[in-house]
Amino acid sequence: MHRIDSAGATVGGLFKVTPLPATRVDADWLNAVQEEIITAIAQLGGALPDKESQHQLAAAIIAYVAHAKGNVERVITDPLGGNSGLDGGASNQLLVAILAMISRGLNQAITVTVDPTTSERTISFLGGLAILKLGYYRETVTSEVVRNVAFALPFPNSCWSVLTQGVIAAPSIYRDLWVQIVPGSTTKNGFQAQFQSDDDNDHALSGFDWWAVGN
Repeated sequence: MHRIDSAGATVGGLFKVTPLPATRVDADWLNAVQEEIITAIAQLGGALPDKESQHQLAAAIIAYVAHAKGNVERVITDPLGGNSGLDGGASNQLLVAILAMISRGLNQAITVTVDPTTSERTISFLGGLAILKLGYYRETVTSEVVRNVAFALPFPNSCWSVLTQGVIAAPSIYRDLWVQIVPGSTTKNGFQAQFQSDDDNDHALSGFDWWAVGN
């Protein structure tokens, strides 16, 4: 599209009658207008140009708006996230429906399972692409010993890494053991933890919390 630029047009590309000469309408400008309208009709999904019709542009716009409105209504009333019906008095139905669908998608992408016996939590991302397990081991340990920890629900494939954090039942300078993972002991079924002390006088620890990552 372009502004009229034929003989008699103003500097700004407008039509005029006076002062003479009046603007001359040329073929370039008329063709540009014609093609702009035909392109709009086609892009909006309208019918092919029809010499006998004088409302094709309006019909194409009305049909497009109706289609868009239908799509919006389907989102709002979608059983996966929308309302049961349209509410003419609500201004945020579409936003609420979209947010609900996003939330549902996240819920499907991230699942959480809790073992009722051990309280071990398993968080699975994207169908098991990555899995995070959280659990704890409780025992008053007073010497440098090794303890086995079995996952309530083993990893399907492998455990990549385990992290631990020692815990104490109450503040005390004598609860100074710490926990290390025994090298090579980590499998999809569990791991071994070694309680360590910094001197020959073993003290105590009340257990530890652990986090395991795998798939």
